[in-house]
Amino acid sequence: MRNAILILMAAALAAPAQDAPKPQPPARQPGVNHIQRVYQVQHADVDELYRLVFTSPGQGQTPVLRSSAALRAITVYGTPSEVDTIMASLKALDVPGRAAPITGRNTFELTCYILLAAPDGEVEGSPLPSALKGVATELERTFGLSQIRMIEAAVLRVGLRENNNLSGNLGSMGTYSLFVMDSTLEVSRARLRSVTLKMLMGEGKQVVISSSANLEPGKLVVVGKAGVTGSKLSVIQVLSARMD
Repeated sequence: MRNAILILMAAALAAPAQDAPKPQPPARQPGVNHIQRVYQVQHADVDELYRLVFTSPGQGQTPVLRSSAALRAITVYGTPSEVDTIMASLKALDVPGRAAPITGRNTFELTCYILLAAPDGEVEGSPLPSALKGVATELERTFGLSQIRMIEAAVLRVGLRENNNLSGNLGSMGTYSLFVMDSTLEVSRARLRSVTLKMLMGEGKQVVISSSANLEPGKLVVVGKAGVTGSKLSVIQVLSARMD
């Protein structure tokens, strides 16, 4: 569990790209024919299918794949043999029953626990509910924290493939906003492609945690930890989902 939490947190703490340039296909090599084809996903989860067939060629090399969950499509660029091979793999994997969405459900309940922690001294907030004590013990051991308190348990009804948001007041500690985009429901989990927590604290301090998450009912997932500028405090974000 220790390694899993560290991996999740490392991914969540990476700053989101600002105005990143759109990726361009690699330059055509003289004498080499390149083609591009679009695979329209019929059954599988687009992101999961993309991860299964994704390749990582060197700079300027092929094949190059891109995906769009909104369009349920994957584009493949490369030589004819590369494209044919990948298109065949996509077709073989895109069958009914693989990560099929839950029929008849178009929302789920997301709970975002916002925790405040420090390696020493007193921390403002409320005692942790019993459900979070196991997570807190692991966080204390991993990061050398002496106290973890809860400052908010925000509940948001998330609509699938929609932009969902929730804002709240934390009293003397400031305000927060939660943004959830491009979510899907599968038989055993909720997938959040983008979830961002923004907090405005005293003296103009801002804390941002951006991540993605796969949530199974009844399980807690630590998705991020970010330090508060000018202090030893850290904000920790924990998510859980309930599928009615």
